[in-house]
Amino acid sequence: MILHKVEQTIEKYRMLARGDLVMVGVSGGMDSVALLSVLDRLRPTYGISIHVVHLNHELRGEESRRDEEFVKDLARRLNLPCESRSIPVERFRKKGMTLQEAAREVRFAFFRSVMEKHGAQKLALGQTADDQAETMVMRFIRGAGLGGLKGIPPVREGFVIHPLIEVGREEIEAYLAARGLHHVEDSSNRKEIYLRNRIRMHLLPLLQRYNPSLKECLVRMGQVFLQEEEYMESKTEELWERVVRNRDSLWLDLNWFRNLHPALQFRLLKRMAVSVSGIAQKRLGVVHIQSLADLARGRKPQTVVHLPGRITARRIYDRLVIGRGEIPQPPVFDHPVALPGTTPIAEIGKRLVTGLVGGWQPGQASSRRVFLDADRLAPELRVRNRRPGDRFRPLGMRGSRKIKDCFIDWKVPMDQRAGVPLVVSGEEIVWVVGWRIGHQARVTDRTQRVVCMEIQDL
Repeated sequence: MILHKVEQTIEKYRMLARGDLVMVGVSGGMDSVALLSVLDRLRPTYGISIHVVHLNHELRGEESRRDEEFVKDLARRLNLPCESRSIPVERFRKKGMTLQEAAREVRFAFFRSVMEKHGAQKLALGQTADDQAETMVMRFIRGAGLGGLKGIPPVREGFVIHPLIEVGREEIEAYLAARGLHHVEDSSNRKEIYLRNRIRMHLLPLLQRYNPSLKECLVRMGQVFLQEEEYMESKTEELWERVVRNRDSLWLDLNWFRNLHPALQFRLLKRMAVSVSGIAQKRLGVVHIQSLADLARGRKPQTVVHLPGRITARRIYDRLVIGRGEIPQPPVFDHPVALPGTTPIAEIGKRLVTGLVGGWQPGQASSRRVFLDADRLAPELRVRNRRPGDRFRPLGMRGSRKIKDCFIDWKVPMDQRAGVPLVVSGEEIVWVVGWRIGHQARVTDRTQRVVCMEIQDL
């Protein structure tokens, strides 16, 4: 019965191809022993070869060494090659990572290395229908979205396969008993400090009082969610091409983004955050991605949100920029202006070039070149960035305004404002470089001498 069920799973998800070398991860526990036995019996059917792999995490002392010897002996009795290694997982545990997460990461890295060494095509692991049910309940408790509720994919990354994913634990126990196969017990599976164990021992039995077929229902739900997840991921992949990639950040056109369905918005934002941070998706919860969505859909034109993984998201009017690290601020600068001459502004990679000119035409002015009345300027000019309380009277206005308010009206991005040079004559700002000239220094019909100022790249 179990062989037929596993064959159906293999065929349904196209897990194996003739000639595959399959690495089988065997811990020595009930599920992995059953997996190895079943695949060994199916070898002629699929024309595959098998290599056993085992990792001793060195977490349970003598028990871990017992498991390793058990797996080696099992492989010898089945006349299968076996490769095992002892790695002290505790040494590889990173900050913020649980011991179980570290163990999974080290184990998977070891399995990958053995696969590459022998040129294997597949890695078979022993997760079962019970593991699937436990995983889905655990993720539901933690507030996972559709991507999490799909549970354990039957095939992951194209090479990790779970042939027992539709087989229940009771079936496996019956199979081992019928074949006279022994296994070892991991004592940590009984420790209630782990959420998965509490779900298995207490919560699932309680829920099964309401629905005795709960595990089967959860497995079917996982299959449905998996199909929907694959479809949504394909649509997200299409949208990903619209994301603009800069050297250190990603950005979105919010006018386009707001027309997307909220479900696709959520997925696109999550992919952006994971892409720039490099951290696992599970560390970015619904609440984090929702904060990005609120930022993108909100009315505040310039806002910053900080997320785990040193993610900084900035709303800059109709753009959303997501990058890693703090927003860099240019240093304070304040230099006397050489008139005529060149004034380097090394802090922002610019220089200010000034000189007296004869005739000029209004068409010669631009955002980078302006003309001012030399006799309306103080003897000493300075170029600096903004200071608290700065006010400015733009050309054509009756009174002055705060520079901050001018920047808001002109839609100068918040992270760029501190780098905008201001040319100051005495106490008056006569040019907000790149944006406007001051009214008091304008050229008029009575102007005798004209100063040309131009901002250039260093």
